[in-house]
Amino acid sequence: MANDYVTIAEFKAERPDTTWGSTYDTLIPALCTRVSRYIDTLCLRPAGYFKAGTAAAKYFNGNGRQELWVDDMAAAPTIVAVAETGITDGAGGTGGSYTAWAATDYYCWPMNASSDGSPYTALIVDTINGSKSGWYGYPRGVKITAQWGGYTTVPDDIHQVALAEVTRIYEKARQNYRDTGGIIELGKITYTKAIDPISSTIIAKYKKVSI
Repeated sequence: MANDYVTIAEFKAERPDTTWGSTYDTLIPALCTRVSRYIDTLCLRPAGYFKAGTAAAKYFNGNGRQELWVDDMAAAPTIVAVAETGITDGAGGTGGSYTAWAATDYYCWPMNASSDGSPYTALIVDTINGSKSGWYGYPRGVKITAQWGGYTTVPDDIHQVALAEVTRIYEKARQNYRDTGGIIELGKITYTKAIDPISSTIIAKYKKVSI
């Protein structure tokens, strides 16, 4: 199950003047999950992209070249195994013969992704320091175990968006999900926006760009 980008404890901590019981302890976590997946959708990213889960294996086709483009990895892979003889796993994930490559046989690209706070998107065979010359060109020939997604911890601004949107929807729920609300003291009517303008600006930075 994909990770959420804000928790009920963080939500309650933002409202210290409220005396919390357990009345909303089912609703608020559900809102945290829904908002987190909404952020993924707005950014055109897979579920849980901004807080990668535990490492899992994925398969990629070998291409005979030095560069292998893969799904976004939040950190360097823990295992890179290659079916050098062409005997690959079946649909059930078994039956293949894979050789684990040493970390010196390849490097992650972009090379400065870790310090720049961005994901790795490719593995490149290191022909100088390693013992390999290319990714063997077999379907499902490369099995990579990694944390799939963009980040190991939620970026602070994405966390803030999640917190703001959970708060906004929570307040809207208390108004029976009406699209307008009133401030009696000021005689003012307020209108609900699809998403907070500041949140929208932040999300635009993380939205996937298709080429």
